[in-house]
Amino acid sequence: MIAALLLVAAVAGAGWYFGSPWWTLWQMKTAAEASDVKALSAYVDYPALRHDLRHQYAIRLRGSTPASAVGRIVRGALARGAVEVFARPEGVRLMFVSSPVTSAIGLKGPAIQADRMRMRYEGPNQFRLVDPAPGGAALTFRRYGLGWKLSGLTLPGHISSDAPDIAPSSGSP
Repeated sequence: MIAALLLVAAVAGAGWYFGSPWWTLWQMKTAAEASDVKALSAYVDYPALRHDLRHQYAIRLRGSTPASAVGRIVRGALARGAVEVFARPEGVRLMFVSSPVTSAIGLKGPAIQADRMRMRYEGPNQFRLVDPAPGGAALTFRRYGLGWKLSGLTLPGHISSDAPDIAPSSGSP
């Protein structure tokens, strides 16, 4: 009897471990298609997502050679605007609907489309959706309790120099 209970618990645990990422992605896509940003935001760690994006833009800007200090300031401001576009409920929503996020909001930059990506486990507490194109984007999900949250976005290998000039909103999560 105890062996049967242990077997059931093991099967249920394995089922949850392997099935919960798919459940999370399905919930996010359903919320995105319904334009329910509140439900979608329950699956996103916005502070972690913003931190990840700021870090990537800082590295890329450090590697660039702007002509002057003014150029660095302008490019930094544009990068902050891009972070605010991607790390807002509407930006995340657009990643989970059928149009690439940048073309849907009229920006030149990385196209990120979750339904073209492939899932890959990266340990017991992390999985990624990875664009199969060379140098493509990736969405990183980390385990929070029994569920998962989007907590990182790896930008495609090339960022357009025509980054968006969008002021951050004060009320975004």
